[in-house]
Amino acid sequence: MSCPREVDVGAYLLDALEPDERMGMAAHLRGCPVCSGALGELGGLPPLLAAVRPGDVHAEAPVPSEVSFQRLRRSAVPLRPARLRHRRLLAGAVAAVVVVGGGIGAGVVLTSGPAEPATMQGSAGELHAWATVAAEGNGSSISLTTEGLPRGTTCWLVAVGRDGERHRTRSWTTGREGELSWTGTIALAPEQLARLELVGGDGRTLVTLPG
Repeated sequence: MSCPREVDVGAYLLDALEPDERMGMAAHLRGCPVCSGALGELGGLPPLLAAVRPGDVHAEAPVPSEVSFQRLRRSAVPLRPARLRHRRLLAGAVAAVVVVGGGIGAGVVLTSGPAEPATMQGSAGELHAWATVAAEGNGSSISLTTEGLPRGTTCWLVAVGRDGERHRTRSWTTGREGELSWTGTIALAPEQLARLELVGGDGRTLVTLPG
């Protein structure tokens, strides 16, 4: 099974789409198993890009796999000028990492780095949430994206460990409606995390993201 919009998943993940395109892609992801699956596979890319330092890479002739070549070939579709500019920015960012297990290295190879981040997602009615969890020190960094939270909603995340231990993040209030992003840290390491709970100002759990 394939989807012609699968080529936009990476740009969506790295915020390289125009606002109207991003809103359309967010709606598409909720009903497309192909693209939502690709989003899960690529969910660890932003934290991995952020973790790359100049000393972590060295030049090496890339040897792309057949699967990677076919994916690249399928992505060679005509683009509007604005989208082409964003795709070039996206390509420059992705060139800084290699996807372990058969990705395209684009001339660089990581000599060391953190474990691949985990992706979590959950829905409750019109509210949808996606989170990328990456190791940071003795805990984790979390990049959360939500869609469907009303403007003025106060909320926070509760990280629940596999032993039942609960860690709450600082709270925040949505300044607008639509798709929103939040980034923070928790004291639990990724392998200790059982689930994330997005909690409203009244203490009610709005949506759960299982690990």
